[in-house]
Parts: sequence; C-alpha cells; structure tokens
Amino acid sequence: GLRRIFGAVMAAGGTGTDGAATVTLLDDGLDIVIHGTAPLGPLVLQDLATFAEAEDLARLWWQQSGDTVIHPVALRRAGLVRWGGVAVTVPPAVFLQASADAEAVMADAVLAATRGAGAVADLFAGAGAFAFRLAAAGKKVVAWDSNRAAIEAVQAGARAGGLVDRLKGAVRDLYRNPVAGSELNGFDAAVFDPPRAGARDTVAALASSTVKRIVAVSCNPASFVRDARILTAGGYRLRTVRGVDQFQWTPHLELVAMFER
Repeated sequence: GLRRIFGAVMAAGGTGTDGAATVTLLDDGLDIVIHGTAPLGPLVLQDLATFAEAEDLARLWWQQSGDTVIHPVALRRAGLVRWGGVAVTVPPAVFLQASADAEAVMADAVLAATRGAGAVADLFAGAGAFAFRLAAAGKKVVAWDSNRAAIEAVQAGARAGGLVDRLKGAVRDLYRNPVAGSELNGFDAAVFDPPRAGARDTVAALASSTVKRIVAVSCNPASFVRDARILTAGGYRLRTVRGVDQFQWTPHLELVAMFER
C-alpha cells in the first residue's frame, strides 16, 4: 500500500522528488505522516484519503519539506495511546518509544525509582508516557517539553482523565531555556528523558537543586556518562541502572538510572 501511494506522491512532484513516512502504531490503529518535497494537488490528496480508508488507518497526514505544519488528510479515529489508565490523543509524529513492551519496562523502572515521592518534575516529557503513569500513582507532576502539541495533549488528557489537580503541562525548550535549580526545589524527585545529546544544562540545574532523587532515562550511554558525572559531582550517588534493549540487532541501548542524595 505505501509503495503504491509513494509512487503517486512522487509522480505528482515530478522527477527527483523525495519522500519519507513516519509510521506510528497507536492503540486505535496506524498513524502515518507522509513527508514530501512537492505540494500535492486535490487528486493525489483524494488518492491518499482512499488509501487511508482501504488500509483502515487511524489517521493520515501530509507534510511538505520546509513546512512546520502537518496537514490532516484522513482522520478516521482519534489517535489514542493509553497511559496510566488515561486515553491520550497524541499529535502526529509524536515521539514514542520503539516498542510498547520496552516503554512499559522503562515506566515500571521510573515508578519504582520515584516510590514515596510526592511531587515529581518530568523533564523532556513528550506527550506524557511517564507523566500520566506518575499522576495515576498519586504524585503531583509537572511535565515540561518544547513540543507545544505534545504538552497540549498532556493538558487535554489530564482534563479527560480527571487528573488536572495532579498533572500540569508546561511548554519550554529545555535546551534554549533550561530550568534553574531554584525552580526544582519544590520537587521530591525528577525524571528526565532527553534526546541523544543528553541534558547537560538540565542536569546542572538538578545538581544545584534540593531534589533528593533523580531518574535518568537515556538512549545514549555516552551522554549519560557525561550527565552522570555532573550529578555525582553535585553529591548524588548512582543507586540503580537498568538496561533496556529495544533495538535488537543494533548497538543502541536504552537505560534507566536512579540517583539519590
């Protein structure tokens, strides 16, 4: 199906047109974003909508290269992921872990590492894979992320799930505008799950805060080691590390580590 539809998309753009797709398995079906270099006319968009119907997709989107907006083509279902018992409608191409099984293992490790904490800061929270589970466990959570659509999904999910008193979302680019240690002082624990570059400035802020327990979720052992050195220099001790191999036959490794002081 995708092979045929890509042929139509590339033919519409002429010779040399490139294309790509982001495919995400959600709880109510496949969510596909097609990325291309050329604008699409109504006939190709109609063909895409027919493809979504034939393949029973949850949602189908289109994004032209250089455009930050992802345009809906066929929204046949809501686009749901369930976290902590809450059905969350996530934005297209949102970051999720590579497999639901691996995400569940990491979430269990995060919950175990934050046991007993009343207030938790969730940094680089995405659409709330950890935040909803933490809130469902009775913790007060503030989720920070630079992706506005993801944080709006957190806020909408909190309202729908009756968690507005325990789960708040805040849009913030933690690379360009990192949190300060003083902003974190009211939290018992913090979780951070950054991109492969790690979270040097965020970790420095944590090291200067009064947060007692920190949970690092990392997809890059090299940047994790650098960030861990900052935390240990700030008085934290590494208590536990759990590796998660969700990319079989590759050298990539996820890990969840807990630091305490």
